[in-house]
Amino acid sequence: MPVKDISELQNLLDTRANAFEEFKKANDARLDAIEKSLAHAELDEKVNKISDSMVNIEKTIAELQRPSFGAGAVKENYGQFFKDVIEGRYNSVVVGVSGNGGYAVPDGLDKIVTDYIMSDCVMMQLCRVAPFIAGYKKNVTLTPGTAEFGVETTVASKQTSPTLGQVAAVVGKLLSKQEISQEAKLEMTMDPENWVRDCIGMLFSETLEAQSLSGSGSDGQTKGVLGYINDSVGNADFTKIEFLKTGQAGALASTGPLDKLKEMISKLKTTYRRNAKWLMSRSAELLIQQVKDSTGNYIWQPSIIAGEHDRLFGHDVYISDSMPAVASGSNSIIFGDFKRAVRIGMEANTYIVRDPITVFPLSNLLFAKIFDLTLMDSRALKILQFAS
Repeated sequence: MPVKDISELQNLLDTRANAFEEFKKANDARLDAIEKSLAHAELDEKVNKISDSMVNIEKTIAELQRPSFGAGAVKENYGQFFKDVIEGRYNSVVVGVSGNGGYAVPDGLDKIVTDYIMSDCVMMQLCRVAPFIAGYKKNVTLTPGTAEFGVETTVASKQTSPTLGQVAAVVGKLLSKQEISQEAKLEMTMDPENWVRDCIGMLFSETLEAQSLSGSGSDGQTKGVLGYINDSVGNADFTKIEFLKTGQAGALASTGPLDKLKEMISKLKTTYRRNAKWLMSRSAELLIQQVKDSTGNYIWQPSIIAGEHDRLFGHDVYISDSMPAVASGSNSIIFGDFKRAVRIGMEANTYIVRDPITVFPLSNLLFAKIFDLTLMDSRALKILQFAS
């Protein structure tokens, strides 16, 4: 990142830190008004307005920290490539081999799509990312076998055997259909790199984020993490993620609002807690930013250093617009070691299929990328449900 950008980034972080101090003052006044049964509508509006400004600063910071897409890639004549695809000169599944189906985009453009996904998709940052393997399955140990003590002459006795289970990936497909006009076909005056980044990379990133959290597991969607939530509190099924309830529908509990957040941490084994992260919606972020501990201090710790995340109880916080907004029964907060819990398999190539007939004289370009998601270890995550 250039020195100018680093300076700008630090200024934004300082601005956000100052905004959070103003947020706390406004919220203190709001809480005082509520305690004294005074009108607080204007204070509510002020708190929300400051919160919105902090969100806008966060988005600007994320944009500034985004890598230079396609950096290091070999520059090619991408405009000519798209003209050749649109005009039907290329129509093969494998580059340079004639056939039917689609065409693998050049490495440089494919890297732009991949960089955008890795940069903007929070789940790709949190989870373990690996190459896509068709039909991926893995045996996992649910309970280990036992061991015993012994001396030199001790005869080993038969021990309890470990319990094994199997996890399997659920495949999803990212699709983006873009129409190209006759003028664009003739002149191709657009910037292909920016077009791929903004139209394809952005759409793929948003779709992958939504599917990896809330995908149905059918109709071309993977099964999202929230789809693995337990049917009931305390269910020990290894294919399900344990959840806790806040104790109040659509809100944190009015008494002891921090208790369930602390319980989420305590329920994780130490081996998972070490690298645990928070993932929540923006509305959940706003709720927690307003909460104080028993000593009257705010528990939210905003980042003041470039490259670091806000923290909650000593753990990094990630925000996703694809997490459910706080509402009655919503699963708006996840906590745990995502890299131990979730594996996302990503196909190496992005493919284009040309359709010059359906919307003639326009042409459709259908971009496709296959991925999958596997819940490797449900014990590494806990979900907070805003329910009574």
